[in-house]
Amino acid sequence: MKKILLAVCALTLSGPVFSQSASQPPAAKEADKPIPEPIVSVTRHTGTFGGQRVAYTATASETYLKAEDGTPRQASSRSPM
Repeated sequence: MKKILLAVCALTLSGPVFSQSASQPPAAKEADKPIPEPIVSVTRHTGTFGGQRVAYTATASETYLKAEDGTPRQASSRSPM
């Protein structure tokens, strides 16, 4: 029983060590990368709503949020209206 308990404790405590990456890229290299074009997805559909047939186009795209200094901070998906 002690061997099993010891093995479980060892595995539990060693988990965070193995989950960390060996090399983390410097933040300066991330800022040097060019900002990619936003991904845009356009689909065309038809449906019957209230007995009337309707054809419509659905468009969804990414929006890049920038910091005050103009560097990209994050991308979020949105559906333009």
